[in-house]
Amino acid sequence: MKANQLFKTLALRALLLSPLAQAKLDVMAHEPYARAMAPGATTSAVFVTFANRSQDDINIVAAETP
Repeated sequence: MKANQLFKTLALRALLLSPLAQAKLDVMAHEPYARAMAPGATTSAVFVTFANRSQDDINIVAAETP
């Protein structure tokens, strides 16, 4: 159930940030997904592929979910 909620949260954030992505396409996130948690597990993982389309190096220094 929590993985489903996490996926919905990530999808909503992606939808809300999509106008910003259209404004500046230097960094793009592709195919985000969360794995389902095993019963009794307290942690999960989220995976995403980032593409840097700019000429400059970009560092991702943090990420978090609610």
